[in-house]
Amino acid sequence: MLGSAIRNGHEYGALLSGMAVKLASEAARAKDVLGLEAKVISNGVELPSSWTRPSAGPFTIGTLARLSPDKCLEQLLTAFERLPGARLVIGGEAETGSEARGSSFST
Repeated sequence: MLGSAIRNGHEYGALLSGMAVKLASEAARAKDVLGLEAKVISNGVELPSSWTRPSAGPFTIGTLARLSPDKCLEQLLTAFERLPGARLVIGGEAETGSEARGSSFST
């Protein structure tokens, strides 16, 4: 198949040794479109139960992401409301056409 045109998703999937996605719905779509099982690796970091935060300074979480509806930053903001005294730093620019949405995240 190498050197020839790939005619469909299953042909492309046959060239891959594996695939990782971040959502279970994407894994189902990968199976349908590519005929390939995908490993789901969710966003976020799970902390061990014995972890304790260093006491110096506010608890700070940061992300670098373009300000775009598909990044679902409103979910991050909603989750952050549950962390009193924590600090959130978001770095990134608004996706072209989404500038107004980016300004709606300002506090």
